[in-house]
Amino acid sequence: MSQTTPHNAETYAGTESLTQSEYHRLMAVERRRTTLTVLGELSFPIDLDVLVTAVAERETDEATLDEATIDKIATELYHIHLPMMDSLGVVDYNQDTKRVVAWS
Repeated sequence: MSQTTPHNAETYAGTESLTQSEYHRLMAVERRRTTLTVLGELSFPIDLDVLVTAVAERETDEATLDEATIDKIATELYHIHLPMMDSLGVVDYNQDTKRVVAWS
């Protein structure tokens, strides 16, 4: 049964139309939760590089924020998290232009 149920719509804009299963799948990974939080604070559309930097700053302290960390986050967002979030309709992500718009 795929019923739409209310979630933390105030915290994570764009998730109110997800089924309970979709919502839990989306929120299962901390990086996706961090990305949604960051997207809620930034103006749109946003370039992937800006999003990656903001997520990296949230997840790490300055001492561990190096090029390898930023590259890892960029790769995961580009290939895994943003496409999944786009398929759920939470964000509009264009891999060609590397721009993201969160749905509110």
